[in-house]
Amino acid sequence: QKYSVNTAIWPFGIGWTSQQELIGYVWLKENLPTNTRVFTFTENYFVLGFDMYSCIWCDDIKEYTKTAFNKTIEELRSWLKKKNYEYLVIDGRTVRKFGVNETNQMVQKMASSGFFRPVKQTEGILVLRIV
Repeated sequence: QKYSVNTAIWPFGIGWTSQQELIGYVWLKENLPTNTRVFTFTENYFVLGFDMYSCIWCDDIKEYTKTAFNKTIEELRSWLKKKNYEYLVIDGRTVRKFGVNETNQMVQKMASSGFFRPVKQTEGILVLRIV
């Protein structure tokens, strides 16, 4: 029994939606300076776990995160810039929470706005620089 458990292939972790998502977060840690401000629409504590910064305990940020996905692209960018965020992450948890179609529509709006520039993309994560 012990041999089969110790030699089994273990999954990538309980909080991750895919290995590609995890690889994207590792990319953040390896390619961005520590404490770079990174925002996600859900569960910003994953950002903190990879030495990025998001004030998940700040009341205004907690409140904004609840409605950020439904804001216009202009409102979202303005708020992120005001809070000094440099990057925005759309990951598997975003898709799980808001749905594939809604997330794709959001990505298309961001891409056409010129306010967000993709810097890393895998099947599980999209990292956008806020410009």
